[in-house]
Amino acid sequence: MSANVETMFYVRKKPWHGLGTEVKEAPTSADALIYAGLDWEVVQEDVYTGHGSPIPGYKVNLRSSDGSALGIVSDRYKVVQNEDAFRFTDDLLGAGVTYETAGALQGGRKVWMLARMPHRYIIAGDEIAPYLVVMNSHDVCQNTLNLALNTAKRVWTTKHTENVMGRIHEAKETLLLAERYMEELGRSIDALSKISLSDRKVTEFMEELFPVGQDLPEIQRKNNLRMLEDLKARYWEAPDLAHVGMKTCFSAPWKGIPSSTRRTRWRWLLHKEVVTMAAIVLASTENMSYEDWLENRRQGIGGSDASVVCGINRYKSPLELWMEKTDQLPQQGAGEAAYWGTQLEALVRLEFSKRTGIEVCLEKQLLQSEEHPFMLANLDGVCQHPEFGPCIFEAKTATAYKAGEWEDTIPDEYQLQIQHYMAVTGYRGAYIAVLIGGNTFRWKFVERDEELISMLVELESDFWGHVQSLTPPPLDGSKASAKFLAERFPNSVPLSQITLPETAVELLHQYDEACEQLDAITERKQEAENLLKEMMGENEVGTVGERIITWKSVSQERLDSRTLKAEHPALYKKYANQTTYRRFSIKAAG
Repeated sequence: MSANVETMFYVRKKPWHGLGTEVKEAPTSADALIYAGLDWEVVQEDVYTGHGSPIPGYKVNLRSSDGSALGIVSDRYKVVQNEDAFRFTDDLLGAGVTYETAGALQGGRKVWMLARMPHRYIIAGDEIAPYLVVMNSHDVCQNTLNLALNTAKRVWTTKHTENVMGRIHEAKETLLLAERYMEELGRSIDALSKISLSDRKVTEFMEELFPVGQDLPEIQRKNNLRMLEDLKARYWEAPDLAHVGMKTCFSAPWKGIPSSTRRTRWRWLLHKEVVTMAAIVLASTENMSYEDWLENRRQGIGGSDASVVCGINRYKSPLELWMEKTDQLPQQGAGEAAYWGTQLEALVRLEFSKRTGIEVCLEKQLLQSEEHPFMLANLDGVCQHPEFGPCIFEAKTATAYKAGEWEDTIPDEYQLQIQHYMAVTGYRGAYIAVLIGGNTFRWKFVERDEELISMLVELESDFWGHVQSLTPPPLDGSKASAKFLAERFPNSVPLSQITLPETAVELLHQYDEACEQLDAITERKQEAENLLKEMMGENEVGTVGERIITWKSVSQERLDSRTLKAEHPALYKKYANQTTYRRFSIKAAG
């Protein structure tokens, strides 16, 4: 957000980005307007084309202080002045309202103010002070005046095509619902505080929740032990609840339950009622060794596996993945590119937050889908979208040679990866950010695609069935499958022979037919190329429609290895490299 802040004030505590004017005491609306740099008005003027012709139906919003343009809006748009927004809040909350912070973002296009509400709530001995956030936009007609952040318990909005001040009664009703919620929350927590729960009972509950018996599979036992130790540490230490006191009857249920659930699938439920994760925490990845992480990945299909299962991965075939999951191939260690991708992940995350103002929270957990347990997710982070709520954050790096793949979309394998993650978590969107060639940064937001997720679930379910039944999936015609076979069977046994099954006859027909089609297609392609060359003659470039054809002279120097071997055999032998490969051919027997 710091890159977007234009002007603001704050009371006492400096915000994380360090911007704004400090004010010792919370001011009233009249002073807040000045301290926040919002003492200007929005004026509207007609919009004209570059040739001076008026554009009907639209206006441009201008700032009176400097004439800067705030946005193009329809002529139905009604301006809500900054002073009106403050007056609205004053009327809504009544006399004595003070403001903790206010300011402008994005060159004045958006303004906000935070008012401390007069009510106070005592919940479990703690004083809870509710706040009211008002947001107003001056750039597009769809923008709304919000009386809370999108993560709040109660939200009220109004369009810029309506009479804002005339809807004050409706806003007060929404505010009343929020107050009733706080009162009900206080009663519920007070009831919880009366439950007597000893430390021994809490410990028994934890050990029942995460059993570590020797009868469990080793990987599950290790994961449960890690989660159990983490949960006990949070219960006995609970630094965020140290002021509660360890030996009161209140401390056990309060510290044992909420402190643990903050780290599990209910994390985002606390922030927004309508969004819940569809996943459970399979293991904590904090301080997990790379070997244990690889072993955990064998328990299901991860996001980077999705493109392999779908058969579109350029580097790995479904059969190779199946052999890894069934422990018939060693898990591949992180290569050089993967290593640097991991090292640069934090940099990509920080740059994304710097450019967008969106905070990314790290999620050091391996998640497992409740509905489809074979689907796993190890997220780079989680962030908040103003419309879609909690979303996935995925960080990538790419070489400059792959810049074209990120022009208008994202590579297919990454699209499948983030849709897989959305299937696991239940989230409705994902941000993906990429550093290209070390000097180009791009990011995109991708919405949840139910049709694609449905296809993914079906394909991954089928693949996992092969894993569980130890039945290998069929090979396909991908380069990844060809690469796998070359690596799997690199050398032939001299003079060895095998009688193939009858199904090989069908494959031979398929091969022959494909060769004939390829020859015909290659000849047609060459014919078109020859005729185009005839048309161009000695010209280097030809154009037709929106296509450009080039036929340029190219000079190359190549080593004449045959002459070198004949005239300088010792030198040739010194620098010759021997390579081994298997040549595939089909011919008639006899």
